[in-house]
Amino acid sequence: MFRALFLIALVPALVYGNVSRACTNGRPQPTNVIIEGCTAPPCDLVRGQDVVAFIDFTTDRAVTSMTTVATATALGVTTNYPLGPNAVTCNFLQGSSCPLSANEDVTYRLTMPILAIYPLVSLSIEIDIVGQDNISVACFVVDAQVVTATKLDRAVTSMTTVATATALGVTTNYPLGPNAVTCNFLQGSSCPLSANEDVTYRLTMPILAIYPLVSLSIEIDIVGQDNISVACFVVDAQVVTATK
Repeated sequence: MFRALFLIALVPALVYGNVSRACTNGRPQPTNVIIEGCTAPPCDLVRGQDVVAFIDFTTDRAVTSMTTVATATALGVTTNYPLGPNAVTCNFLQGSSCPLSANEDVTYRLTMPILAIYPLVSLSIEIDIVGQDNISVACFVVDAQVVTATKLDRAVTSMTTVATATALGVTTNYPLGPNAVTCNFLQGSSCPLSANEDVTYRLTMPILAIYPLVSLSIEIDIVGQDNISVACFVVDAQVVTATK
């Protein structure tokens, strides 16, 4: 039996830590990277919210302008990660401005949008800050995972996770067994819960060896004791074989 693990975050608390690792090809590293809401990788990227990082680095040469280039790698595929106006690095320096001299210490505030349409996957994100010559000034990689978030809209005394799967036009219940007892798998909190309480729930889903090799969508609906939804999302997936 194989198991799929979802980490469902209901608005994480803000904590901080240096969670980056080096880029390839000897590109210069920042002196420090702090990502709000993350103390150790993988960092949670909450759908529908922004991730804010504070990046300290020292320029190895004079630069007149800088651009932040982000690339994401997930499921073996690497693609550009659009930053929009946040890619104009000089616009978000803290307490300094471009042009910069060689050996100048600067702090850069990077905001990354996590769109609600992003799939719930584990990924690595490379952040490469390049100068006007397109050569790296500072570069780092962070390992992360996209998670869902919502606030509890009411007090709940108990919760149940209801999973349904749709494949080949047929929708059916997806058995979770004891994993359906949501309150048993809360991280750092327990039921009953108050309205507007922020919680994280760890859901493990069994993938039985008898399941057919199909593409499917799975709806995860967390309902309270009143059978009304507390949080709900859908993930698109495919059942594949695994060998050593």
